[in-house]
Amino acid sequence: METVGFQLDDNPKKENAIEGDTKLKSIPKEMSRKKKLRKSSSSSSTTEQQNQQNQSIEQQLRNFNSILSLIPTNKIRGMVNDLADDLLKSVGPKLKLANLDPLKLPERSVEFEKQVCCKTYPGVAELKNGVCKGLSTARRHGEVGLDMQEGKAEITFSIRIGPVVVSYDSDVTLRNHVYHPTFNATTEYIDGIVSLIFNIKEGKMDMQKLK
Repeated sequence: METVGFQLDDNPKKENAIEGDTKLKSIPKEMSRKKKLRKSSSSSSTTEQQNQQNQSIEQQLRNFNSILSLIPTNKIRGMVNDLADDLLKSVGPKLKLANLDPLKLPERSVEFEKQVCCKTYPGVAELKNGVCKGLSTARRHGEVGLDMQEGKAEITFSIRIGPVVVSYDSDVTLRNHVYHPTFNATTEYIDGIVSLIFNIKEGKMDMQKLK
């Protein structure tokens, strides 16, 4: 009788287990690849949205400038002149409500010398109750300048404040004597420059800076 030899496999499911393990290992790789694809797609979508938004803003600016070009120059100048006037008219009452007109001035001590009969005497003036009046009289002086740039508009104009009056009470000590004079100084006007910078976005103008 012929004997046929054979060997039993200790783990008949080993091949299937290996195959299953290989599939399990491939799942995280597949998930990572899909995640990268979604991230790349999301980044691409965000960039596209930003580009579309920038193009929309540029188009709106072109439309805004086109509208301005249809308005006569003297009308535009009149509009910005009125804007400046309205701004300054609103500032005056606010200064008064904030107790800035009249404005209280700080106390000061001033040393000086006085020559009497070829002899020099030191003196001290203590300034107190100082007041500055007239700051709320700010008004436009001259035409308004308008500079339109991409995304911005700058309005510049000169202002004139005055008359401005500064007064102080004082105690002046000289040669062991104390005097109480009042000092008053009047300036006919003070000139300055105001610059308003606006951001232009979506057809609207928002003030960015006042200097």
